[in-house]
Amino acid sequence: MTRSKKKNRNNIRKLALDQIKSYFNEIEKIKSDNLPLANRYLDICRRISMRCKVRIPRSYKINICNNCKKLLIPGITSRVRIRNNKKTHITITCLYCKNQKRFYINKNENR
Repeated sequence: MTRSKKKNRNNIRKLALDQIKSYFNEIEKIKSDNLPLANRYLDICRRISMRCKVRIPRSYKINICNNCKKLLIPGITSRVRIRNNKKTHITITCLYCKNQKRFYINKNENR
């Protein structure tokens, strides 16, 4: 691949990432008022990331259900629980498809 194609691809990826960030800012503004529109914006973000081969940042990806690909809003579309079975973890349950995400917590990190 030539240098000009690499530069062009890098520019496209930067633009795509900026566009994804701007869509997520819009989602944050309207998620409580208009949930279908927020889910539509989320679908557009996912399509941009797939088309341009750009990863959605982890801070945004936490708010997306892995199964039904809808927006997870605590108390509205998801349930958040802190569990202490074998290891302490946070469980986020999607209320649409009942899929669960788990984030394990290390007790030594806080000290």
